[in-house]
Amino acid sequence: MQWSLSAGGFLEAKRVLVMMIKRILAAAALAAGIGGGTALADDWAGFYVGIDQLDGSLGRVSVVPADADTYSVVIKSSRFGSCESANPAAVMNGSASIAGTQLVLREPTIWCTGVGGSGRVVGDVSFTRDSESRTLSFPAALDGRTLAFQRLSSGRTQVDEWVGFYIGIDAHDGSVDRKAILANGDGSYSVATKSTRFAFCKTAHPAAVVLDNARIVDGQLVGEDAKARCNDTEEMSSRPSGTYAQVGVPGIMVLKIGPAERPLIHLHRISDN
Repeated sequence: MQWSLSAGGFLEAKRVLVMMIKRILAAAALAAGIGGGTALADDWAGFYVGIDQLDGSLGRVSVVPADADTYSVVIKSSRFGSCESANPAAVMNGSASIAGTQLVLREPTIWCTGVGGSGRVVGDVSFTRDSESRTLSFPAALDGRTLAFQRLSSGRTQVDEWVGFYIGIDAHDGSVDRKAILANGDGSYSVATKSTRFAFCKTAHPAAVVLDNARIVDGQLVGEDAKARCNDTEEMSSRPSGTYAQVGVPGIMVLKIGPAERPLIHLHRISDN
């Protein structure tokens, strides 16, 4: 079969072909989650865990895109070498940006007793990553050893973008939140939250839990009837409900609750469903 096109027809066919290729590439990028400025976000964003082989401390790292150029980073460890002793509230947070092939956390602040105490600004932390092993690493501040963290978050798209098991770090008090969201089948959701520390409980308690019902309102998941229990009895008390919003990266959402000045809690889905 032979094609016969005039110069104008050839240019028009070329234009259509270029448009088709661009659309195919855009669709492929969107399916892979790398379109519209989110390529770096997909590379770095996630929830990571690791164990320091020297002192046995457990570390957790949350990386979430804040805008097109920066990331919000929260690091939680069962022991920070720069803190005088192990403290369950110890947390480090700050803003990071891309520098070459690294993600650099610029002059983060360590709160050895949670944000309610005194923070101390420390030097930059440079992260590197291995995309094949899903590993994030950075040097230990005191001796330069390499600390490696494995990404837990799945970040996969699913039929229901809300359902799943999530984990996040409260940058305010250093607590680690775990959240299970289930669809009830009638358009509502059941939300159960466990935390290493609830501010409204006098002491940390393994039976403490917050239960809530939620519905989708204007693209957000809005809680409407939160109940909390601080001990192992059946007594429940009312608590303020939270609002959840997607951040534009698959598998990551933000919890908004309490005073406006309180840092937001970013939650990473670690279930693969």
